[in-house]
Amino acid sequence: MGIVDGEIRPISKLVDIPLAGLHYQYIHGVTPIDIWQHDMSLENSPHVELLFTIKKHGLAWDVLKHTRYVAERRLRMKLGFAHWTDEYIMKHIARRWATYRSMKKRGYKPKLYTLKDGTKLDVRILREPFWLSRFGHNEDWLGGCEIFDGGGRSAAAFVLGWDSIPGRWCEDAKPGSKDKGGFEEKLVVVKGVWDWL
Repeated sequence: MGIVDGEIRPISKLVDIPLAGLHYQYIHGVTPIDIWQHDMSLENSPHVELLFTIKKHGLAWDVLKHTRYVAERRLRMKLGFAHWTDEYIMKHIARRWATYRSMKKRGYKPKLYTLKDGTKLDVRILREPFWLSRFGHNEDWLGGCEIFDGGGRSAAAFVLGWDSIPGRWCEDAKPGSKDKGGFEEKLVVVKGVWDWL
């Protein structure tokens, strides 16, 4: 869903975070859990599957359009995120592949993920899923540590066979508050996304 700042805070310096046990963020009303096969783990993710598919077939849209990754992105368009056209999806996939190739060639370079204003786009990992800590929303598939930012880099590291990736352990800045925070604006186009609260 892109970066949403101000909702979490770092509780560690930059450290090597094990990839085993990492999960992607589940967002109620947005994440198509059937496409994810009721398993939000990094290993099972459409992100990892996509990179393995590109390794085998290249950036061939005729193949990639049948992946779970593309199915999830197309669903975002139906939910109201109008920019997720097939053309945009393919550009997004090309950027994911460029991240993989860069990490394969140069390793992980945190300075490559620093904005011109000095803002560091670190991989940020929560020990407890955000939707659980903030809203008390619990599901069987909400397990393990959750990737808040850096899903593409985490997938690339996994496909490269790495055991870990540099990142920061973080925690919810407002646990139990049910404060929608930056997600309210981010998800404004999704009808009924907060109806369960």
